[in-house]
Amino acid sequence: MDNASVTWFGHSTSLIQLDGKLLLLDPVFTDYTSPFRFGSRRYSEQMPIEIEELPEIDAVLISHDHYDHLDYRAIKKLTK
Repeated sequence: MDNASVTWFGHSTSLIQLDGKLLLLDPVFTDYTSPFRFGSRRYSEQMPIEIEELPEIDAVLISHDHYDHLDYRAIKKLTK
């Protein structure tokens, strides 16, 4: 493994670069980590990058299907 890096986007979302591959872990790109507006906000107020600005992702990893680790809207955008 020559190059490895992790960029944390807040709460559960990270972009992992590993041996020339880009892996997106638990993509949550909404303002709240809850299906409701009165739920928990992401740790960071603003994402460092918008989902549309991401480079081409080689794989999306979803650790589990809790709402704060799986953003349906993000998955829909990533599959277009």
